Amino acid sequence: MTSPIVFAFWAFIYFFSFLAGVLVGSLISAIWLRLAVEWLGFKPIPYLASFKSALISSFSLLMFNLGVGFNQGLLAIMRGGSPGQTMDPRALLAMYEPIYFLWTAMFGLIVTAAIFTRTIPVPRDEPPLTFPQCLAIAVFYQALSLAIMVLLFLVALLICTSWVITY
Repeated sequence: MTSPIVFAFWAFIYFFSFLAGVLVGSLISAIWLRLAVEWLGFKPIPYLASFKSALISSFSLLMFNLGVGFNQGLLAIMRGGSPGQTMDPRALLAMYEPIYFLWTAMFGLIVTAAIFTRTIPVPRDEPPLTFPQCLAIAVFYQALSLAIMVLLFLVALLICTSWVITY
């Protein structure tokens, strides 16, 4: 059993690692948001405003996913597993049905678009962005983010496999 001081230390480290990850991820996501806005033909937005939009969107979706993950972990314990023992992998796969990922993606896009309607600034002489416009920005923004993550994964996979082959 670990002491409360060690537990508090690691909780502190994990909490600030989480915050650092959200901040750094939002700094990078702000670039993708600016690209999405400009590629769709809207007026360019300042970097600070895009950072604020990306930070609020990322944080709210992370909190939602954290709650869903906590709920699924609690369900796994209630279904017969305990924190110290593993469950049948087929039971774990059945917890996330394929439709779950579709609903999660749709919910994420709707929440992101709703956040963008409130956080993306427009000049005073123009009307605010509508929800369908922000939904288009959110779709393009998340598709661009996904494409870049897949590209980075493939580069990392290429580097790792070439390293394994040479050694």
